[in-house]
Amino acid sequence: MDSGPDAVQGWGRPNLSNLVGGNGVWIHDSYMMNETSRMDLANEWLNGNGSRPLEQVISSQWNGLGAHGPFLKHGENVSWNMTLVPGEDLEVFLSFNQRPFGAVSDNLDVSIILPNGTRISSNESLEGTEALRVNSSEFIGIEYVTIEVSAELVGIGNHSGVLGSDGDMLGFALAVKGTAGVQPEPEPEPEPEPEPEPEPEPEPEHVDKDGDGVTDDVDLCPNTSSSVIEVDVFGCDIIYDTDNDGVPDEEDDCPNTKAGLNVNIVGCEWDSSIGWWKTNDDGGDGYDDDDATEEKHPIDKLMEMCIVILFFFFVLGLWWWVTEGRQAAKEKRERQKLVRKDMEAWNASDDGIDAAKVKPSWGGAEWVESEDEE
Repeated sequence: MDSGPDAVQGWGRPNLSNLVGGNGVWIHDSYMMNETSRMDLANEWLNGNGSRPLEQVISSQWNGLGAHGPFLKHGENVSWNMTLVPGEDLEVFLSFNQRPFGAVSDNLDVSIILPNGTRISSNESLEGTEALRVNSSEFIGIEYVTIEVSAELVGIGNHSGVLGSDGDMLGFALAVKGTAGVQPEPEPEPEPEPEPEPEPEPEPEHVDKDGDGVTDDVDLCPNTSSSVIEVDVFGCDIIYDTDNDGVPDEEDDCPNTKAGLNVNIVGCEWDSSIGWWKTNDDGGDGYDDDDATEEKHPIDKLMEMCIVILFFFFVLGLWWWVTEGRQAAKEKRERQKLVRKDMEAWNASDDGIDAAKVKPSWGGAEWVESEDEE
C-alpha cells in the first residue's frame, strides 16, 4: 500500500496482501467465508432471474449467511479488546464499500478506546478507507485497548436484513498492526452448584389431644372435657338450651320452663304456693321426672318428717291410754270389793250403823251423817 491519503484518491484501495506478510498484523474480514460456500453462492446468484450476470446478481438477496460477519445496520457497532505489543506503535486500517444514497453515502468509523475511556477516532465521513496511528509512547502502562467499528450512517434500501445496494447492512475489513491479537475473553466463573433443595418438612401429624374428633391444628377449644357429648367444627362444646331459659339443657333440671320466667341456676321457676323453687315433677311423686333417684325437695322431706313424728306420738298416746286405762279399771274393781266387804262388816257389827249412811267411794266406805241427826 502506497503512502496516503492521496489528495485526489484519498486512501485508495489498500492491498491487504502487503500487510499479511508482516509480523504482528491482525486482520478481520466480514465477507470471509469457506471457498466452497463462496462458489455455491456465486452459482446461485448467476442462476437467478435476469438476462445478464449483473442483473442476476443485483436481483439476488443475501443476508450474509455463511460469511464471517458481522454486518452492521445504521447505529450499530462492534468491538474487540486488543493486547498491545510493548514498544510498538499501533496502526489500524478500516476499509468498506460505500453505497451512494442521494447526497450522502454509507459511513463507518473506527476508534481506539483506552482503558480510561479516552477515544481516538478517524471521523472521515467521505472515505471508504480510514486509518489511525498512535505512538507507543501513548501506551505506557497500558496493556490493551479496544478497537471499535461503528455504523455512523448506513442507507436503507427496499429490503431489510440483506446486503447489497438495495439492503440495509454493510460489511467491512479491518487490519491492526502492533497488537498481539484479540485479548482472550476471561473464562466465565463457574456457576455455583445449586444448593440442595431442603428436604420438605414432614407434615404435622393430626393430633387430637382432647379426643373430641377435631385435630389440634384447628381446635379452638383444645381442652374439651371427655364428658362433652357433641362439639362443633372448631372443637368447642355445643350448648343446647331447648327452653331458652339461659341454663344449658345438660344442667337444666326443668327443661320445659316457659319463656320469660325467672329461674334458678338449675333452670327451675319459683313456686309461690310452696315458697320454694319448683322441680321437674309432673307426676307429683316428689322426684324429678328425669331422675327417679333424685333427692326430694327439702320442704317435702320436712313435711314427711312431721307426719312420721305425729304418727309416732299418736301411737305412743294410744298405747299409754290403753295400758293406763286397764290399770285404773283394775284398781277400781279392787276398791269396790273392799267397799262391799266393809259394808257387810259394819252391818253385822253391834254398833248398828245404818248402811244408808255409808257412801261408797274409790278409797273405801265414807260416813255420812243423816239430816235428821242434825
